[in-house]
Amino acid sequence: MPKHKQSDHKVGDKRPPREHQFVKGKSGNPRGRPKRAPSMDDLWLEEAARKIGVNTPKGTLRITRAEALIRRIMTRSLEGDMRAAKLSLMMLGAAQANSHSRDSNDPGDAVTDQETIARMLARFSK
Repeated sequence: MPKHKQSDHKVGDKRPPREHQFVKGKSGNPRGRPKRAPSMDDLWLEEAARKIGVNTPKGTLRITRAEALIRRIMTRSLEGDMRAAKLSLMMLGAAQANSHSRDSNDPGDAVTDQETIARMLARFSK
């Protein structure tokens, strides 16, 4: 190294010469780690979270596909579709059980709701 470019920088163990050190502001791995392929769960959740437009009497409403699916099943069950009604009650029971287990302030209500849903499911399955 020429004498006019020498500095007090010592070269040795874990001290590479300045010309071989990483440049400030530039990544040592510019492309980064490759992304993993999405799993089926990721794909389902991504599609369920996608927003769509739904016509309502008040105008177009933008809701997620999951919410639209729940609304469709609930509407069909109220219109008399027994398969949709059974599915609605099963999902409602599971949602209520999850809700009550998260905030178990009044365990008496959870038992009553579960009994009612079980009776309705038994009646629909006949």
